[in-house]
Amino acid sequence: MLDLKKIINISGEINERIVDGRKKLKLPASHHAIEPSHLLNQERDGSIVFTWDDISDTNEGAVVTHFGMYNPVSKHFKVVHVHNQRVSVVSASISQDTTFIAFTTMSRDRTASSLDRRTGKETYSAYLAEIKAMSPRVFSLNLERQTFIKVQFLYEDKPAEKEANMIVMLHRESIGLYKIPLARAAHGMVMKGQPKTEQIGKKFVWCQWDSGKQMLFYIHQSMDDSGAKQHILSSVQMYNNGLHDMVLDVPLNFPLTSKSSGRCTYADIPLCSGIPETSMNATVLTKSNGTFCLCYQSHVSATSERRSKSSPLPRTSPLQRTSPLQHTTSHQGSSSSSESESTEINYYICMVHHASTIHGCVSHIPAAVVRRAVVAFSWLGDQILVMLPGYFAHLLNVSIEYEPCNHILLHSKSCEEGIEDEETGGSERSTGTRSDDQSDSRRHDQSDFRKNNQSNSRKSDQSDASISGASAEELIPVLESRMEQFSFVSNTALKIIGNEGTGAYLLDRRSRCVYSVTIDPDRLVDIFSHCSMTMTRTALLHYAILRQKGFELVKQLFSVICNDIASPEVPTMMKEFLIAMTYVAVRRQTDREVLRLLPFTNSEPFRGQIDKTKSGDRLARLSYSQIHRLHFPNKTGKERTQKKSGIGDDWLDILRIHLRSMQVTKTCRWSFDSVKTAYQQMQVKEEKHLQTREEEHFLTLISISKAKERHGEDSGNLYGTKMENVLGQAPCFLQGTSVSETSDTHMALTREVLSKYLMSFLMKDGKVKAGNVSKEYVACQRQQSQLLCHLLWTLRGRHLALRDPLPTLAMKGGLDEYELFQLLDRYVTVTSDLFFPVPARLHGYLTSLAFRALHFRMFLQYVDHGVLQLTGDFMAQLLKELPDNEEYVGLKHSLISRLPLRAGEECYRLWDHVTCSTYLAHKHVDKILAEHRPSTTEAASMDSIRNTLTEARRNSIIEEVSFRPLAAFFRHLEKTNSQMGADRVSPLDFVALEEVALHHTHCETKYDMGNVNF
Repeated sequence: MLDLKKIINISGEINERIVDGRKKLKLPASHHAIEPSHLLNQERDGSIVFTWDDISDTNEGAVVTHFGMYNPVSKHFKVVHVHNQRVSVVSASISQDTTFIAFTTMSRDRTASSLDRRTGKETYSAYLAEIKAMSPRVFSLNLERQTFIKVQFLYEDKPAEKEANMIVMLHRESIGLYKIPLARAAHGMVMKGQPKTEQIGKKFVWCQWDSGKQMLFYIHQSMDDSGAKQHILSSVQMYNNGLHDMVLDVPLNFPLTSKSSGRCTYADIPLCSGIPETSMNATVLTKSNGTFCLCYQSHVSATSERRSKSSPLPRTSPLQRTSPLQHTTSHQGSSSSSESESTEINYYICMVHHASTIHGCVSHIPAAVVRRAVVAFSWLGDQILVMLPGYFAHLLNVSIEYEPCNHILLHSKSCEEGIEDEETGGSERSTGTRSDDQSDSRRHDQSDFRKNNQSNSRKSDQSDASISGASAEELIPVLESRMEQFSFVSNTALKIIGNEGTGAYLLDRRSRCVYSVTIDPDRLVDIFSHCSMTMTRTALLHYAILRQKGFELVKQLFSVICNDIASPEVPTMMKEFLIAMTYVAVRRQTDREVLRLLPFTNSEPFRGQIDKTKSGDRLARLSYSQIHRLHFPNKTGKERTQKKSGIGDDWLDILRIHLRSMQVTKTCRWSFDSVKTAYQQMQVKEEKHLQTREEEHFLTLISISKAKERHGEDSGNLYGTKMENVLGQAPCFLQGTSVSETSDTHMALTREVLSKYLMSFLMKDGKVKAGNVSKEYVACQRQQSQLLCHLLWTLRGRHLALRDPLPTLAMKGGLDEYELFQLLDRYVTVTSDLFFPVPARLHGYLTSLAFRALHFRMFLQYVDHGVLQLTGDFMAQLLKELPDNEEYVGLKHSLISRLPLRAGEECYRLWDHVTCSTYLAHKHVDKILAEHRPSTTEAASMDSIRNTLTEARRNSIIEEVSFRPLAAFFRHLEKTNSQMGADRVSPLDFVALEEVALHHTHCETKYDMGNVNF
């Protein structure tokens, strides 16, 4: 999934310029000339400050140290200073107008003492040199320490003409601001007098300079309220003219294994932005939107590898190693138990903007590797990449725009298990919609991956040759075994290729090559296929939706999901799709104030996450802990910069406003549970009304099916032609924009509930804005719901006819139709849980699929439990297509009997069968009898009946009749006869008809007529 691509070899390009310069000066050959340059610092404009040792062009044959600047964007190379002797430079910085260069040298005291010769007692000294003077001078800052000294010039809006400002960081001592007075000379600027100093920081254990934001971060110890010591991360913002302000103090809620006393060891880290102490692997990562994270790797002391006093090697620590592969091969002669031992790597991500800390624990790392492992921290978009090449890579969602969740946890062991499963045929997942060429390409990549994993026993020199010979276009997977030799530097803002690209850039400490981190969609699908953890698969789908352009990758992931339809994670993936896709659609049309209130995922934020193998072994664990107190001054960006002109909020203002909203207003995202609660309350009140509306909707569908040839169909779609290019043409039942009757209720209720929720948080024009946002959100829900339905149909139903509203019911369906039914059934369940709308004709299509794919008894169970709906269009097609033989007549009667009375009678009118005609005739007779039924207030005695008939006989020829149904029938005949002609005399003998009717009833009926209520 994560691949590295070589972008630039900084040392190689610089060395080429050095060789060209030597050729122009015609300097004699020297072995010093081929030594690689030493990369020291990168300034705000992207220029890299470096040194190299070479023969002096002024001093005959003497080897001296040269200082240079190189811009990897403009390819500008310049030699800025030539020192008068050869020194070991560990830190350097050049002023904004290239007037001065400050640098720190390191020397070892190798006196007669044998102990000093073994240990190498280092001394660090700071100097300041003029560059543009006619006779450049080098000044000592009178700083000599046993600890590291870092120097850094400040860059302002425009170069200062009277004063240059510089920060000097004395490790474990203090941080000072040097104000250097300037004077103009004939050929440039020179130092006018002694620098003025000002302390801006106390004793610290770690620091980092952010050249882009001109900000200093450092960690120091302080006493808390209870009197206990704790580590504090402080931030100092530097402004023009040397002004500064303490902007943030963060108490660290995780253990920091830093040495407060004793000898320090420092590593040679190129372009190091802080103090390169070997026991501290930490970096601060910030974004302009207010995201602020401190990343820290917990140090593991190498207790099992304490060196002897006679050993000539220096002490080792994580930041000192050049290649873990070299160290692991050097221990191959040791006991096999230590080689097979596995331990854990712990790291912490302090998310200041969320007032929380992530604790990551990665298992199944060899113990020899853990003691020397250097975890790299870098931005990848708005996520943090935590990586140990060759072993694990974690992509953490820590952006200020989202609550932390859906982290992607990758481990080399799980990838190896997936490859083994594929080799043995144990993996059942595959991407069925891909072409054969793409499948062959993926198999070829996986074959290469397996070959690389089987070469763990290669020698280090062979590894070096393979890396140095790799082409610039080659993509190297991060979790390949050959990546073990890489040791990357965690940089905050590495300026390499200008504004091109937005990915992460990592600098390899050993080769000085810069690599970009890219996402390979094919490998992402492979990992998704072989992954056994639902949380990781959900995180991969979430990443593909929110951070990958195009819909093809999402389609490939769902093709994998559809290969295991019975899996309980299928509904979870559908919910993630609906919520995340709706958020993406709304994000294009809504501002940030509203987006922080809308749901973006189905996963629970601030919830621990684990990664396991298929056998149950834990590979990684993430947990959270809250930061209870933050010291944040109330000064705005305008007040801190002390500018009279109005300026916008800077990233610190955004961070402060965000933290205040979390603490005071306690904003949280809207939940779909609120719609569920409101719907349950409404359902109790309007249950009878809803049933009446459903019956009317059924009758409407019946009438539409009768007249569908006369009425045109709406053939529009909601999601445009781009999605149709990926999914193909939508089937007939998805054409149009109408939704079901129940969905209309859900949409109206969602609009109302969401609007009320937004009004409680929106300040300006809250009512109008909340109404517009809720209306737009519901429209996006409808769009994404139809898109998901189209996606599922594309994966399993493309063999069905596009133009038919419903599949034919006369033929049984195959396996694909059964799988499509299962998918759409889960889709209906998910949309019902989230109150998302569904297309108007989906229920009829789903019922038709079920009728084709299921046994009839199983089909009736789905109907009886309310899973399937006997819609009007389905019943109309059923009565039309199925023949009226003995089997299907009983089937039709069984389904009609499950309908409400009005719906069943309407089906009888549509079905041309003798039983239907008989039922409708009886119904018509009952209606006639009901029209002439006496009032319930009248007496039921025979005397009252005869009195009624006697009263009616005055204007009728009907004789006295004691049988009430027959009397009512006579009255109906009389009424009909009177309409035909008033002079016509009825030839009927009513008394005789009554006697004959009673006689036949008595003879043909086996029941006791005395019990019949007439």
